[in-house]
Amino acid sequence: MSLNDDETNDNKPAIFTDAQPLAPKKYIPAKSSHQDIKKRIQEKKTLALDFMGSGEVWTTMKMVSHILELGVRQTQATLSHMVRDNLLKTESLAGGLRIYGISPLGLANINATGTCPALSLGKTIPRTTDHHLVIQKIRLELEKHYQAENWVTGKTLYKNKLFKSVPDALFTHRGRIFAVEGELNVKSRQRMKEVLKNYYTNFFDLNDPLCPIHYVIYFTPHVGAVRDLINEFVPIEFRRRFRVIHIDTEIQSYRKEERHYLDTDLHCLLFPTM
Repeated sequence: MSLNDDETNDNKPAIFTDAQPLAPKKYIPAKSSHQDIKKRIQEKKTLALDFMGSGEVWTTMKMVSHILELGVRQTQATLSHMVRDNLLKTESLAGGLRIYGISPLGLANINATGTCPALSLGKTIPRTTDHHLVIQKIRLELEKHYQAENWVTGKTLYKNKLFKSVPDALFTHRGRIFAVEGELNVKSRQRMKEVLKNYYTNFFDLNDPLCPIHYVIYFTPHVGAVRDLINEFVPIEFRRRFRVIHIDTEIQSYRKEERHYLDTDLHCLLFPTM
């Protein structure tokens, strides 16, 4: 059989017989312009500064990776540039934990001078860092997945002296005010009794516009112990306004397909039926 015959040649290589022998063209996205890259870098810096300048003062690389939703290398590069530009300060604490805190120039950059202190090197107490970071972890989860708004840190609340027992944070959701307590280590019975009483004596009617706190959420690894103390010391008519949510205290870097930190029953708190 000659090559000019019309009959099919079963011995021909696939490249001659395949209806689509060539691979489809690979899509190559357009390169970002220099201005677009510069704008994106500035947006990332502003996100980090806004978070620290909201009263948090300092945080870690892992937490910033969640704020920026970036991998470790990109986050570290961003932080290094911000330290170089004097927008942030950095120091290593006992145990090797490296923290990044907002500087006076960083505060000026977001017009927050006077509303939040800058990081004072050498003044951070190592034993308080775990609690500080877990509250930040809770904040990012609530703001990202549960539409928490108007977050106020415990340091700001303490400065304003609005409460006898200062919560670790306050936030609002659908017009309700929530107090946040990070209970990494359960307080003594007497201390817990005092704190709980200070809360429920401030529970006005839910529809009272002057009500300072509507609900209290305890985030803790010790769910059973905290619930038992609430059941013991809080009058039954106020118990439904306290919730106890399990929290994993481990801090991980950002992952795109990460699971939520908090239990799903938090949804029942933010959308109460009572």
